[in-house]
Amino acid sequence: MNNRTTVFCHRHAYPLPRYPRFTRCPHCLEEAPYETRVVESVVNYFSPILYRFSIQTEVEIQMGADKRRADVILVDGNGTSAAIVECKAAGTHQADGIPQLKSYLCATDTPLGIFANSEVPDAWEFFENLGQNRFKAITIADFWRHIQSPPEIRTSQPSREDENRSDNTEKAIGMKPDAPLPDNHSHEFERAGSAQITAAIADSNQLIRLNPDYAKTQYRTQAIDDSEATQLNPDYAKTYYQRGHAKAALGQYVAAISDYDRAIHLSRNYAVAYTNRGVAKAALGQHTAAIADYDRAILLKADDALAYNNRGLAKAALGQYVAALADYDKAIHLNPDDPFIYNNRGVAKVALGRYTSALADYDRAIHLNPDNPLFYANRAAVKTSLDQPIAAKADYDKAIHLKSLEKVLP
Repeated sequence: MNNRTTVFCHRHAYPLPRYPRFTRCPHCLEEAPYETRVVESVVNYFSPILYRFSIQTEVEIQMGADKRRADVILVDGNGTSAAIVECKAAGTHQADGIPQLKSYLCATDTPLGIFANSEVPDAWEFFENLGQNRFKAITIADFWRHIQSPPEIRTSQPSREDENRSDNTEKAIGMKPDAPLPDNHSHEFERAGSAQITAAIADSNQLIRLNPDYAKTQYRTQAIDDSEATQLNPDYAKTYYQRGHAKAALGQYVAAISDYDRAIHLSRNYAVAYTNRGVAKAALGQHTAAIADYDRAILLKADDALAYNNRGLAKAALGQYVAALADYDKAIHLNPDDPFIYNNRGVAKVALGRYTSALADYDRAIHLNPDNPLFYANRAAVKTSLDQPIAAKADYDKAIHLKSLEKVLP
């Protein structure tokens, strides 16, 4: 089963909505409530970033004569197991989980593994399967370098999914409330698919060779360049920024950060470069470092609603919901017409148990964007918590209807 909109619990044959926020099946929750919180954090961390991957829980693995169940498996676009996550309740000792994880990796030849005993990605442990019962501890950045090469990029033919990436990106942004939002100063790469971005980079290289001044004068999508442009204009910060933005759109967050670093080195007051570097760091789970970048962006540009919103997302990812609310409040004050900020604030309020107030935020998000199925699903979840099953069902029905339209509309 390779469904990118649900998470399938194999143990209980239970499909669960992946967006706007995954909540594990009630049977799993009853059986292992503390471990379930970690599983939910893992799924919600990967959902918006690995939108091409399916995510499955409680997957049965043959272990010699016995069968065991892996907590979470990330399956790539080819239907191949790309990573296994062994989840334990927060604070569980490594010895109670890492050997189990490694046995799963060996049994399935899965290349990457994660041991998660915390709700914060920065605390997880990452491993590369070297084969023959050999493993290498790697960093979270190494993990992303290995896994962020989707099949559509590895092949030479652009896929239908690449052509529709703008829809996928919007889903990733809206469905997962704590996903980093892209910089609203430049949308070209969010609209383009990976094949189109790669082609734009190649076209730009040719233009640069024909006209060395091209990179200095053009800043549209076609002007995104490779190292040749930076060599031609080594002190031109925007060239590095644009290249970093293109790499981030392809999911190459580590490489993007390197380009943002260079852009910032060349232009210390480049506020949007700090914001986008923060987004890339957040995508790698480096939320504390991302907050530092958002702090700097806000210092340079105090009216940047996006930076406040993104800082709120990073704080929420660290469990700092009260501080996140303050940032969302500021972002809404600066940009009262952005439905995603209301949605994000609603998520933080839910985490604090403020359901009635969260409901008002989802109402506002829907008022601003009545065609987004994600907001209805979020509101339905809150209504369920407030014991309003009929109203919740109406919202779920609306969300399902809007989702079905997405599949048939051009």
